[in-house]
Amino acid sequence: MLKLVITLNILLPVIYGISTVLYGRYFIYKKTRNAKFASILLLCGVLLHLVFLISKGWHLQRFPIESSFESLSMLAFDIAIIYYVTERLKREYTTGVFFLTIVTLCQTISTLLFRGEKTTNELLANPLFGVHTSFTLLGLSALAIATLYALMYCVLARQIRNRQFGILYEGLPDLETLDSMRQNATICGIVLLGLGIMLGHFWAYKLFNHFGLADPKVWITDIALCAYATIWWSTKKSGVHGLHTNILSVWLFVMLFVLVAVLEFFLNTFHRFV
Repeated sequence: MLKLVITLNILLPVIYGISTVLYGRYFIYKKTRNAKFASILLLCGVLLHLVFLISKGWHLQRFPIESSFESLSMLAFDIAIIYYVTERLKREYTTGVFFLTIVTLCQTISTLLFRGEKTTNELLANPLFGVHTSFTLLGLSALAIATLYALMYCVLARQIRNRQFGILYEGLPDLETLDSMRQNATICGIVLLGLGIMLGHFWAYKLFNHFGLADPKVWITDIALCAYATIWWSTKKSGVHGLHTNILSVWLFVMLFVLVAVLEFFLNTFHRFV
């Protein structure tokens, strides 16, 4: 099992790296062949990554996110699979180079700092906790992707307003497509994060006989989920989309990220593993 884990650990950044190059060539030259090969390679990478994570978890007998470097591999997988879903929904490949660059970087760092030693962590060995964490990380990754789409929208809108028709204007899809992809990623994020949060509250109640609301990161995440759901519902009901909605999406994620990072740095919570 360890040999399989090591082999896949080396292979994954290579696959993602080649896919990134192909997406980059499509962004510049708009050759459909590059986009198709890049998408196929990305799918192969995602499937092999899933096998890698399962094999690694089986070998270590725990959920593979004990260290920051293990978490980077999980983050790479989450971004890759969420991006692939949004790409297939719109059949739009031009933004792939941006997301796959992040995926390749995260997985490369994780690969270079790989450790295969078994360690004991009762929390990470709990299957329910693993499912809760998987949904939560997938949801946050989807919201991060939505934020990047919103950021692309804002940059492109500014370039159009200032009549700066450069490589981004030529390479990125139109504003309507970017906004639609942001909405798709946001819906994925709300659903997945919602499932993760519900499972987390259930898990906390089962183990500690409370819902974990004493942890500031828990209620901040709960509030953020409610805010995302409220914004999505209000924009869907009113039919109002555009620059202001995308700016709001960016700032909401930035605030969530900063608050969680500050709490992680200054406070000890039961979500700290290392």
